[in-house]
Amino acid sequence: MKAAHSENSAERELLLHQQFLALNKLSAGVAHEFNNLVAGILGSAELIALDLPDEHPTRETLKQIFEASHRARDFIH
Repeated sequence: MKAAHSENSAERELLLHQQFLALNKLSAGVAHEFNNLVAGILGSAELIALDLPDEHPTRETLKQIFEASHRARDFIH
């Protein structure tokens, strides 16, 4: 009886390990995709900033975009 319990315990541990690996792979993929989105946002904002005069009112909005994007990027890492 004890051997069967030990076998069930080992099977449960293996299943939990496999679930952990799957969750880890999923979260790494989500982080990678999210990082790609943030990189695109930052790149677009930088291109817009290049075309704006220093005193343009949109620069304040771009500053907010940069700050939020950097926080998102830091969160991912």
